[in-house]
Amino acid sequence: MTRALDPATITLDGIQLIEASAGTGKTYTITQLFIRLLVEKNLEIENILVATFTEAATSELRDRIRSKLREALEVFEHGGSTDPFFKSLLERVDAKKALTAIDLALESYDLAAIHTIHGFYKRILSENAFESGVPFDSEIVKNMDPLIEEVVNDFWVARVYDEDLLIVKYLREQKLSPKALKKLAKKIRERSEADILPERAELPAMPDPEDREAAYRECRRLWLEETEAVKAILLAENTDLHRNKYRLTSLEKWFTELDGFFEADTCSAFELPGNFYKFTPAGLDDGLKPKAKEAGAEPPSHPFFEACEHLDEETRTLCDALDSRVLELKQELSDAVRAELPRRMRERGLMGFDDILRDLDQALQGDRGTRLAETICGHYHAALIDEFQDTDPVQYRIFQTIQAVGKLPVFFIGDPKQAIYSFRGADIFAYLDAVADAGDNINTMKTNWRSDPELVGAINTLFGTRENPFRLEAISYQEVSAADQRKNELTIDSHNASGIDIIRFDCEKEAQQGKAKISGPNANDRIARQLCSSISSLLEKDTLLDGRKVRAGDIAVLVRTSPQARDVQEALRNVNIPSVVSGGGNIFHTPELHELYLWLQAITDPSNDGKLRAALSTSLLGLNAARIDSLENDEHAWDQWI
Repeated sequence: MTRALDPATITLDGIQLIEASAGTGKTYTITQLFIRLLVEKNLEIENILVATFTEAATSELRDRIRSKLREALEVFEHGGSTDPFFKSLLERVDAKKALTAIDLALESYDLAAIHTIHGFYKRILSENAFESGVPFDSEIVKNMDPLIEEVVNDFWVARVYDEDLLIVKYLREQKLSPKALKKLAKKIRERSEADILPERAELPAMPDPEDREAAYRECRRLWLEETEAVKAILLAENTDLHRNKYRLTSLEKWFTELDGFFEADTCSAFELPGNFYKFTPAGLDDGLKPKAKEAGAEPPSHPFFEACEHLDEETRTLCDALDSRVLELKQELSDAVRAELPRRMRERGLMGFDDILRDLDQALQGDRGTRLAETICGHYHAALIDEFQDTDPVQYRIFQTIQAVGKLPVFFIGDPKQAIYSFRGADIFAYLDAVADAGDNINTMKTNWRSDPELVGAINTLFGTRENPFRLEAISYQEVSAADQRKNELTIDSHNASGIDIIRFDCEKEAQQGKAKISGPNANDRIARQLCSSISSLLEKDTLLDGRKVRAGDIAVLVRTSPQARDVQEALRNVNIPSVVSGGGNIFHTPELHELYLWLQAITDPSNDGKLRAALSTSLLGLNAARIDSLENDEHAWDQWI
């Protein structure tokens, strides 16, 4: 059972879990708790640990806490405040002693223990090298990609180069390249404690590929010789086949796919055509009309259908055996990453952020763990952990172990809804462990101070009407209310804008209208064009933000991937709406940098006509083919460009 948080009265003992949705004043609450720990627990500023996940968040917390201390100094100097938090504090503490504590905290603010999580762990290891058993001179590596790539490439050479050609071909078809294995290796590295499933099993015997090849040749022979007979059976008007499953238009498409598949003398691909099963006796049996099946009807029969089933079985047998070997390869990669990467790092005196976590965790669980925890507790007497939902089991176990030894007040502050975002490193079960440890000490921040009431209401409706919206009963949606401060109020044609507009593409209706099927590539294009249309409408209508006309810079577009961001930017550029892409991508992979590269090549080698033509054709200079051609026939104009 959760209760509404009151920062002025929440107990300053034990483990306290504070659930804070976006915009509910999480950082403000941290500053208030920091003040209380100073004046009520009589802690010195260096004894209060404040930890969060990014350098930017650390910098913001440092500034906000300093600002709150200055505000507190004025309050305790003058002995009065209209702020409910300070009014409550003045009633409980000695103002003179509190003033002294705040003044001292400001004077020694450089000692404030406000760190990133990894920064805090690194400090612990370096200050307690003997207890932790970690070398003094280890170098921290922020980017592990080059080392991971080195291990993966060496693994690929040692493991794959001498592999059977059939398996190498299968790896290629499955797009399992060193680049793909590098992505897998990074995940293995990040989840060092995760079990690899399924567990290793004895590899099945490798079938003779010639068996499948023979099945293919027979199937191909029958198709080439009996095409018209097979088509006549399946296209017959008087058939027991269900035409919703064997539509005439679909059959024509499937016939074309078979024509393409059987063009080759040998079966070069491991994958059969997508609807190949429809031509097997089992597939045809599944396609019978229910009433016909009840009446004992048999599916259409032809030797080609039997041959298709034989080829399907041989293909599955071969691919199952190959899949087992691919799985074995991935498991061997996991072993290599978990053994070889740490070994190479130790040899070179390197540590990654994950190594810091692992080493501190192992030190705390080891023989000298209690002594190390006591040493840490001797320095830090309370902790405020921001963005707690981003912790993983190892990080939580570290804080849990330290807290258990020192019985420190520890505040875990975060948004449980974001604990589902594993791409940020969050682990839902680490959060649930904290819920169990907190017991009745679970507090919720109920008021959103940032968003408009319409948006807050829309989010409450969207999630509140769904049972089990996060697919885990342990995490429910806690409604919040809006402070109704009406900041950044948006109106369209003199009416308040709705909190959420959902645009749905009616794929079935569009298909009936003969429009192209919405799939991956064209879906991105459709969405980008729809976004452009919506943004253009906002900019053209009588749309006001706090009474002024909306500008392009007021609008943000959030996408999942960098390519999607570039697609949207290109669509906006086509309708002359300026935009800037921030975050996510590598600037050296952008079209603009490629064009700049061509430009610089021409500048450094102006006598090279080819490089000069390439530079002139870029959007930076904007000459078309006809203009460039005319320049080449005009020596004076050509020299001017050079």
